[in-house]
Amino acid sequence: MMVTAADEKFPSNEDLRHYRSMRTPRLSPDGHRVIVAVGDSAADGGKQHVWLVDIDSNSYRQITFSPSDAKNPRDRGETSAAWMPDGQSVLFLAHRGEHTQLYRLPLAGGEASAFDLKVVPPVDSSKLPEALPPAPEKNKGESKPPEPLPIDVSGFTVAPDGKTIALWAADPQTPGEKSAQEAKGDAVWVNHSPHGTRLYLLDPNTGKLATAGVAPDVNHAEFTDDSAELVVECESPNDESDLGPASSAWFLTLSDPQHPRKLALPLDARGLTWSRDGQHLYFFSKTKSDAPPGVSDVYEFTIG
Repeated sequence: MMVTAADEKFPSNEDLRHYRSMRTPRLSPDGHRVIVAVGDSAADGGKQHVWLVDIDSNSYRQITFSPSDAKNPRDRGETSAAWMPDGQSVLFLAHRGEHTQLYRLPLAGGEASAFDLKVVPPVDSSKLPEALPPAPEKNKGESKPPEPLPIDVSGFTVAPDGKTIALWAADPQTPGEKSAQEAKGDAVWVNHSPHGTRLYLLDPNTGKLATAGVAPDVNHAEFTDDSAELVVECESPNDESDLGPASSAWFLTLSDPQHPRKLALPLDARGLTWSRDGQHLYFFSKTKSDAPPGVSDVYEFTIG
């Protein structure tokens, strides 16, 4: 069929609601396959799913699927897909149930399985002196140790050797905080929350999860090529950035993750990435030239 100029038109908002999207292609370690996020159209819910493309055969197939009955507004499909360094499995985030979990999908066959990630809550606002409603008198003297609770994973990055996964997650809601919320004692002191998004180190072979000593709120991390060191980007909690740049960068070694070192970088440094030799960091920051707001340059920082 011949298409004339009269048939051509800009897509309307309604047209755009029926287009699917494609983003974040990730090349496999051997360079022969690609995983890519394909989003459903807005009219169909807009959830993302992971597709696998075989470059040699020019074929492709969908490899992750959301439960058909899922109506949870936090369920955005399967996101943040990444290869394991051996190329035998794919990691992704999905909200299937009550929490956003990290899943591993073996490409040789089988179902995706979630890592069982739990931590002892670092904060319990229901036990603070000013907590509402106040704890019953009979419970005030109790000191029952807190139990580990599931976390909602916000993001992750995989070490090149595949032995460690750095992930960041918000503090879990404790039973006391949940009870207070259900009792309508949920007034919020704006920008004074004791909670934060913290860094954890996961051994994917054993499932062991360890806390790293980096200040919240963590929003990005990247390993050196030898997998021995890590740089972590943080944003000061409680919307401190509303008053001006408030980011920070931390350097830590996997041999001593409890004692990170704060790097002397600009407060607006972002997008940190390593040089191949692990001796330098490259990042974006405000240009020193006379330029409009939001214009950035690339800078180099030497690890001392």
